[in-house]
Amino acid sequence: MATFQVVTEQHGELNCWRISSDRAELLIAQQGAQVLSYQQVGEPPLLWLSDQAIFRQGKSVRAGVPVCWPWFGNLQRNPQAVQAMYQGTPAPAHGLARTRDWQLLGIEEVGETLRIEFELPEARGDLPGWPHDVELKLVVEMGAELKLSLTSRNMGNTPVTISQALHSYFAVSDVRQARVEGVDGLGYIETLAGWEQRQQQRALTFAGETDRIYLNTPQTLSIVDPHC
Repeated sequence: MATFQVVTEQHGELNCWRISSDRAELLIAQQGAQVLSYQQVGEPPLLWLSDQAIFRQGKSVRAGVPVCWPWFGNLQRNPQAVQAMYQGTPAPAHGLARTRDWQLLGIEEVGETLRIEFELPEARGDLPGWPHDVELKLVVEMGAELKLSLTSRNMGNTPVTISQALHSYFAVSDVRQARVEGVDGLGYIETLAGWEQRQQQRALTFAGETDRIYLNTPQTLSIVDPHC
């Protein structure tokens, strides 16, 4: 039977929870319900957290798994239906959820897994410039592996169109030697070359700045780090 320990911590201006077991350790911030770090015992970190990270209210931490919602990236690059949902100005990158405080609904042990559930109350019509009634929840499950589930439920009477992402920062020993497998043959949009559509050949490797949108991806991709 796994034993979990939950400790409340303050990192800069952010309230956080550090959750540990005999198998792994997890750090989550209340702001954005953002997983900041995750590391299995005796292994290198799976998620990246910078030594120079800034923990400030209203500023997303570049680490772990930020929640991008109700749009991803630049709003103007999203479908028109997503843009039409927002009535404010300016539109922050990656939406509104990642810099708001989420409510911790509960922490419970389910067998060998610890289940942590968050909700963003402001998504029920109180987000600035986004007056729609959506129940937005994030469930984090920590056991033999880490699982995150983001769900949006329209509680109103009119359609709501969103884009969303769990914007994971994965830790690797040397990005120039790491590769992503499972993308061979896929089409992608090269955002650094005028949003031109191209086709991937072989695994994805990194020789410089890379910013792409892959299309019709499989459910599972693999990051291969030869030094881990």
